[in-house]
Amino acid sequence: MHLRQLRYFVAIARQRHFARAAEECGVSQPTLSAGLSALEADLGHRLVERDRRFAGLTSHGEAILPWAEQILGAVGSMASTLSASAAPLGGEFSLMAIPAAQSLTGRFGEALLRRNPGLSLSVRSATSREIDRALHAFECDAGLTYLDHEPPANTLSIALDAERYLFVTRADGIDGAVTEASWQMIVSTPLCLLHQSMQFRRILDARMAALGTSIVPRAVADSYVVLLD
Repeated sequence: MHLRQLRYFVAIARQRHFARAAEECGVSQPTLSAGLSALEADLGHRLVERDRRFAGLTSHGEAILPWAEQILGAVGSMASTLSASAAPLGGEFSLMAIPAAQSLTGRFGEALLRRNPGLSLSVRSATSREIDRALHAFECDAGLTYLDHEPPANTLSIALDAERYLFVTRADGIDGAVTEASWQMIVSTPLCLLHQSMQFRRILDARMAALGTSIVPRAVADSYVVLLD
């Protein structure tokens, strides 16, 4: 088994297309296919369902994919560590952030780039589950996400901020004398909330369930910008 064969397999799983995977790896499609076949022979199991085109991973392919990603990520981290010990950090730093934490990316990025002038910062929006998966697959360098409720496993974490709930409505939407919103008021109000794929929404739903109630929003979105528009 060779690292290049694992790279071919991970690229195929990511691209779900042999030609695009070969292009990503910088090899010809026959070379990529031969490497995949050699990996399957070494492992004794078929990893990719295929006829003339990609048809999905087999159960064995699904099972080893996280391991292949971690092996490649660990090798990349090892090489980065050796480079860092000899010279200042350089290249692109990949940061993923949940929508609720995107306001923190400026402060984080400023501190990171001030201490490491040779770095450039790339920021992507993602859900907490996508960040957790990307961290374990070594597809990003760091993530800004929640540390409670569904904490990422096997990661180093530092608390950067605390979240508080705000009830936002038009000035004429409720009694102008109200300065605090009770949960009963919130539940009885037509709401625009984040989609349930977003962890904040799952935290809110869990809070409501603990109070013996639930929320049925009038509109959902995966973006605060859309909700506040």
